[in-house]
Amino acid sequence: MLCLIKITFLSHPIGEVVALCFAQFAETSFQNYYLGTFRKHFKLLSIKNIMNKIITKEEVEKALENYSLGKLISINRLNRRCEHLQPSFIIKTEKGKYFFKQYWKFDYSKKKGLEFNVFLQKKNYPCNKVILAKNNKPFFKINGIVISIFEFLSYKEKENINLKECYEFGQGLARLHVLSKGHKNIKETLSPTYFFNEFKKEYHFSKKAPLSMKNILENIKSEYPKAIKKLKGLPKGICHTEYTPQHTRFHNQKLVSVIDWDLINKSYLIYDLGTALSTALEKTKTSFQKMKSILKGYESVRKLTKKEKSSLFEAVELGIFKFVTWGLDKEEIEKSGWENIGLPQANVLMKLGRDEFYKKLTP
Repeated sequence: MLCLIKITFLSHPIGEVVALCFAQFAETSFQNYYLGTFRKHFKLLSIKNIMNKIITKEEVEKALENYSLGKLISINRLNRRCEHLQPSFIIKTEKGKYFFKQYWKFDYSKKKGLEFNVFLQKKNYPCNKVILAKNNKPFFKINGIVISIFEFLSYKEKENINLKECYEFGQGLARLHVLSKGHKNIKETLSPTYFFNEFKKEYHFSKKAPLSMKNILENIKSEYPKAIKKLKGLPKGICHTEYTPQHTRFHNQKLVSVIDWDLINKSYLIYDLGTALSTALEKTKTSFQKMKSILKGYESVRKLTKKEKSSLFEAVELGIFKFVTWGLDKEEIEKSGWENIGLPQANVLMKLGRDEFYKKLTP
C-alpha cells in the first residue's frame, strides 16, 4: 500500500511540479548533490503532510496580525529548489520586504534551527535573521500551518567563491562552532554513522551503475566505516550539517549571511569542517588553494587539535560521502546521472590518498 501511495503521488500533477523544480535546480554538478536531500526528506513526510495545501493570502494576512510588520501589501511565491517541499514567498508589508516560509514538516531539527538562529542573532553572527512573532517565538502556527518570517536578503548565491571568500567562509564556520558552546544542547541526529546506514540502505542501486561508478561506490562502502572510526573521541558541538557556498552569502568578499538551518545537529566539529572543505573537490582535481584558505580562515578563530588535524582527510571523505548518500536515489540518478551525485569528486579524493592529501595541504 505504501509503494502504491508513493507511485500515485509521483504521478500526480503536484509531483510534476516538484520534478520541474528539480530540473531548474540541476544547474551545476555540485548543486546536484543537494537534490538527494529532497528525496531523503520526501521519504520521511507523511501522506497528510505531502498533500497539505499552500497557505492562502488570507492566512498570510491573518498570520501577520501576530507580528509587528504592518499589513500585507503584496505576496509572491518563489520558484524554489524544493529541497524540503516547503513553499516560500517574498512578502511586502508596510514595514518592508521579507522572506516568508511555510513548513509542511516541522520537525525537531527545524524547530531547533530557528531557535539557534535567534541565539546567533544575539551574538551578532551573520545569519539570516528570523523575525520573532508577538509571542516571542521564531515561528507561528495559523490553521495548523507552521510559518516563519526572515529578513529579505538581496545577495545572490555564488557557485564559486574566491580565495578571500574561502577564508571568510572558514572563519564563519569556526565562529559558529565557538559560539555554539554557549547554546543549550541539541540532539545528535545526523551523525556520520547515520549517513553510512542510509548509504547501505540505498547501496542496492549500485547494481545498475556503470562499472566505473560501481567501483567508486564499492570503495566508498569500504572507506566509510574506516573514516567514521578515525573521528571517534574528537570534539563535538552544534553543526550546520550543510555548510557550503550555496548556504552562504557574500558582499564585497565578506561573509554577510549563513542560511538554511533546517538540518542543525550535534556532531563532530571536524565533520562540519570536512563538509565545508569537500566543496573544493572537483570532478577531475582538488583545489588545494581553496582548501588551504578555508582551513586558514577556520584556524584563525578556532585552532584544531592535533588529533583533529590528523583526521582531516577522513573528515573530507565523510563530507563528500554524505553528498553521495543524498544523491543515491533511483529518481535522482535518472534525473542527474551517476556522474553528478558526487562520485567523481569522491573518487578524486580516494585516489589521491591520505599521504598525498597532507603533502598538498601543507603550506
